[in-house]
Amino acid sequence: MNTIHVVREAGGLGDVLRIFAVLDGLRRKHPETPIHYHGPEHYEQIVMNGHCWGMSRPGCRYVVTQGHAYRACRGAWLDKRKAGGWKQGDTVIDLYCPAWRHEFDAKGDVTKERTALWCEAADVEVETPCFLPTVEEEKLAKAWLEAQEFYADVPGGLRLIGIHPRSAALVRMWRPSLWRTLDTKFLMKRWGVVWFDDSPDYLRTVLDSIQRLHTAIGLPVGVVAAIIARLNAMVTVDSSLFHLAGAVGTPAVGLFGPTRGDLISSIYPTARFVQAPQQSLRHAAGRDPAVYSCKGACYCFPERGFTGGPCLDGCVNMAAIEPEAVTEKLEEILR
Repeated sequence: MNTIHVVREAGGLGDVLRIFAVLDGLRRKHPETPIHYHGPEHYEQIVMNGHCWGMSRPGCRYVVTQGHAYRACRGAWLDKRKAGGWKQGDTVIDLYCPAWRHEFDAKGDVTKERTALWCEAADVEVETPCFLPTVEEEKLAKAWLEAQEFYADVPGGLRLIGIHPRSAALVRMWRPSLWRTLDTKFLMKRWGVVWFDDSPDYLRTVLDSIQRLHTAIGLPVGVVAAIIARLNAMVTVDSSLFHLAGAVGTPAVGLFGPTRGDLISSIYPTARFVQAPQQSLRHAAGRDPAVYSCKGACYCFPERGFTGGPCLDGCVNMAAIEPEAVTEKLEEILR
């Protein structure tokens, strides 16, 4: 039997979650053909274990591969891999190249969402990515939330809001003081808040003055997904948990500056976004750092002691997002 090989060795968790739409689409289109997903080792437990419907059938495998950062390596590497292990008649879908060509080679701002690019490359219908927590993960999430002892006396029931304040890219960060202001607004509304991150030190920096802190730290991604599925809404920067919220169907408000919220949120029917004034990162390297410096307005400088050079671009724009705008978007969702 021939095999479909889906190759994506680069990218973060958000990219992996969006590829679930490709894998699900391939299973619908080729129900009898096994899929082998080629990616980094640390994503194997996320793609497998029943989380992705497209990979939940006999014959599907996760193949651990080494990432390749440079386009020039791709053609020779794929030819070698195919000659060494892929059978004649196998289908190879390289999901590295579609995004690279569009986002890095194209002139001007990005105009297509990655899920759509990858689904087009795989010749499947574009759909919303779907992450499926296991029964055991659902039980652990329920137990974790019950242990937090949120308010039980709120008329009409408690609203639970998740917050993920950190991105792998500093230019996407919001100022810690603005997160604290937002938390205060939630407190005044008697909304329960769950803070998500993988670093207790980072959360202490952001939330040093907050006493009523419920933090989901160090939990497996499947349990985090099951917790998010039980929340009324999420607030995140452009990060993996924005995509995870969309993949489990939880409404999310994304805070976007250097990336386009309208494109990234378009694949998720439950998502909303707040867009800061946008500048393209594409040509930032040629700009005058004296003009495009953060000047102390962003996450990097005063509150974390950052003393390096100016940000590439865009970080200062995140500070233009007001907590009131975020609260308004949440109220639209919660009505």
